[in-house]
Amino acid sequence: VPRLAYTLEDLTALSDDQIATHMQTAVLRMTWTLLRDARATSAALLAYATALLELWGAASREDRPAFVSLFEYLVRTKEGGPAAVRKVIALMPPEAQEDIVSAYDRIRAEGQAEAEAKGEARGEARGEARGEARGEVKGRRLTLAKLLQLKFGALSDEVHARLEAADEPPL
Repeated sequence: VPRLAYTLEDLTALSDDQIATHMQTAVLRMTWTLLRDARATSAALLAYATALLELWGAASREDRPAFVSLFEYLVRTKEGGPAAVRKVIALMPPEAQEDIVSAYDRIRAEGQAEAEAKGEARGEARGEARGEARGEVKGRRLTLAKLLQLKFGALSDEVHARLEAADEPPL
């Protein structure tokens, strides 16, 4: 019967050197570093370039997907934008550049799709709001026309024209 125990580490209290002594593989060191720095939203992507280069050099064929996943996480969570990504790509060996470029292209495509979806949703919401406003004005015109008919009888063409031309405040 196996006896399992777990270790609880406060990553925020560990330095890079301490993480390096705890973790034997580059993938795990990079993962722990990213977990430690997760709340540091102002951290720049370029600050991790050396670690990414080390990770690529140490990564076996099986670890390459982990490398790409960590790179994607960095691009999504750290500051820098396209200029920083280009600098990171320039530091990488040619075989890594291909994986990074394809991952970055995928991230940008997802971002554009999300932006387009948000834009369409905003446009639909604006259209619905305008339609509702027009419907409310039309309803007020009809209500006012009925009240005027009840009080004064049949309405002249001039009164109908004024009602049709009236905006919300006069109504």
